[in-house]
Amino acid sequence: MKKTIIMTHGDFGKELLKSVEMIVGKLEDACAISLKPGDSPEELKKRLLEAMKGAEQVMVFTDMYGGTPFNVSVDVLQNRYFHLVTGVNMPMLLDYFMKDEVDIDELVEASKNTLVFVNKEMGHLQEEE
Repeated sequence: MKKTIIMTHGDFGKELLKSVEMIVGKLEDACAISLKPGDSPEELKKRLLEAMKGAEQVMVFTDMYGGTPFNVSVDVLQNRYFHLVTGVNMPMLLDYFMKDEVDIDELVEASKNTLVFVNKEMGHLQEEE
C-alpha cells in the first residue's frame, strides 16, 4: 500500500488536502497531520509513525524546511526509508496525485515553476504589445 502524508504547522495540510480533493476526488491513502500549539515533537513523531503503519511506500510532504514537522520527519527518516519533500503547495500536490508515476526531482522542479511574480509578468506582456 502507498501512503501519502502531509504534515504541517496548524491545519494548513488538512486544508490543502481538502482543496486537492475538490479537484481530484477523495484520496483514501492520503492524510494530513497537524502540529498544534502545545504539541511536542514526540507527539508529532508518534502520529507520523502511526500514519505510516502498514504502508509499503510512504511519501511525506512538509510545509517548511527546518520547521518541527520537517525535523520530526528527518528524525524518523534515519530509521525508516520514505520520500520526504518540504515546501508543499497545492500545485505540487495536484501534480503528485494526478500522475500514475512521479519523478520526485521533476515534481520539485515543476513546483518551483509555479512561483510567479505576476506584476513583473504583466509588465513584460505590456511591453510586448
